Amino acid sequence: MKNRIHIFIVLLSLIFAGCKTTPKEIKTEEVKQPVKPVNPAITEAEKLLKKGSYESIIEAVKKLKDENLLKDPKGAEIAYLSREIYKLIYPELKSKFPPIDTIEYSGTYRRYFGIVGKAIPLEASTDYFNLMLPGMVMAGKHQSKIDKSYLEELKKSLVSAIDINPDAPIPYYLLALTEEALKNTDNEINNLKKSIKTDRNFYPAEIRLAQLYINGKGKNKNFIEGSKLLEIAASIIPPNADVQKMLAEAYYSLKEYGKAEASSANALLLKPKREDLVLLRAKILKASGKWQQALRMYNLALKFAPEQRDALLAKGEIIFYNENNLTGSLDILNSGEKAYPKDPSFPELKGRILLEAGKDNEGLKELNNALELQPGRISTLRMLLQNSISMKRWIQGAIYLSQILEQSSSEEDLKLAYTVFKNLGDTGQALTYAEKLYKLGTDEEYTGFYIEQLYTSGKMKEALKLITENLPKIRSRFVKSDLYLYKAKIIEKSDKNEALTALRKAIMLYPDNLKAIIKISQLYSNLHMYRRAGLYLKHAVQLDPNNPGLKIQLKQVMDLYSGAFDQGMKQLNY
Repeated sequence: MKNRIHIFIVLLSLIFAGCKTTPKEIKTEEVKQPVKPVNPAITEAEKLLKKGSYESIIEAVKKLKDENLLKDPKGAEIAYLSREIYKLIYPELKSKFPPIDTIEYSGTYRRYFGIVGKAIPLEASTDYFNLMLPGMVMAGKHQSKIDKSYLEELKKSLVSAIDINPDAPIPYYLLALTEEALKNTDNEINNLKKSIKTDRNFYPAEIRLAQLYINGKGKNKNFIEGSKLLEIAASIIPPNADVQKMLAEAYYSLKEYGKAEASSANALLLKPKREDLVLLRAKILKASGKWQQALRMYNLALKFAPEQRDALLAKGEIIFYNENNLTGSLDILNSGEKAYPKDPSFPELKGRILLEAGKDNEGLKELNNALELQPGRISTLRMLLQNSISMKRWIQGAIYLSQILEQSSSEEDLKLAYTVFKNLGDTGQALTYAEKLYKLGTDEEYTGFYIEQLYTSGKMKEALKLITENLPKIRSRFVKSDLYLYKAKIIEKSDKNEALTALRKAIMLYPDNLKAIIKISQLYSNLHMYRRAGLYLKHAVQLDPNNPGLKIQLKQVMDLYSGAFDQGMKQLNY
């Protein structure tokens, strides 16, 4: 019995010993705190912030303020992000935000506080703001310091943000700016368009897209669309000198000088001491023919900077062309040349003015001086080529032309090449450039060039086929007249009557078509119809009275007519 009691006591002591612990070792079951429901006003404010328009962001903060939620941690977080995003995306709209409590708390987006607009380490996330907010660096002042690898990762983050919130303009805009930094212009334009599609009043994208349209090249240049976008932006933001300047430049390029004048005046009212705005307004006034006002603006620019290059060049031009003052013009340009001895623009303009003043030797000397300063300068070479053409110095012209074609093959250059090679008698080269012009399809005149060279090269079938295809399409009566002329030339041996019909159509379309008139007189003469031939030749002499050959032909035809008439009278026994 005693043994049993002893064993029982030992067991109890072991049990109590096993249960003995320090307070720290006591394990208590964790009690889950009930989740505090989010205030509906905060949820609504967050939705408004995600929408991303300037109106919705202001509305988000107003809602939080009206509900006294600016001191609520989540409310303060949404309000803070709203303010920072607004400042970066819509800096032109100086809206006032209420004081926002940004005391320390562990908010979801706390890591962005104070660094929105700077490069932030990217993290994997499925949350819209976590994916979008790093992209705000592209709207800040630090984008030039971002390396390419970060930009590529940032693109992925922004694309994911768009997948979550496809109806917001901001992520598309930030993605466009990222593409700009990566020099992907087409992608940039596409994302700007998508940004505007989500919000037609999202002016940051409209201004940027307008810049690309106005300053772009090739297919991206579009002054009409650029001006439309800027008009929308200008209606939203407070008066802005840079936007008005871009509008003025777009209107100027569209030759809408009245609108350009108004926009340039608006820009100057906002920033009256900006030299670039003074020069822009002067350029617009000059283009619209208001040269006296333009001259005053150029003089104002020269007050700001007495050696202002563009003002000196424009003033020299106005003084010669509008005031007819050669000496005064050259004085201005000489002072510019002294200030800019390595700038070929001054001797080039002097050369052009001297040539137009009839001082050929001096003018050519100045143009060659410009070429010495900048060998291969296309604008100078074109002036020298035009001078060679006007003087009918075709070989010299071909030398200048070859230097131009090494650098450029614009429509103007192709036309000059056609003119030079045609007059040099180089049929092969003339045909080559006529074909290039014809394929451009920008001027019906080029159809005439091409058909003429096909005919001259002996390619009659090709020429006739082209005439048949183009006669129904051509609207210009002058070109159509020439096409009928070449049709007559091609078919005259096989069908003289049809050739005469074609020539009559040519002359009906253009009664002063000298080549057609001479050709029809020849055909009538060959058919011994001298009286008709003589009538057409008389008209030809009226059109070209200094052409002795026409007068000789007329006399011969009239002699033939008299002889034929006398012979006929004899046969009639008169």
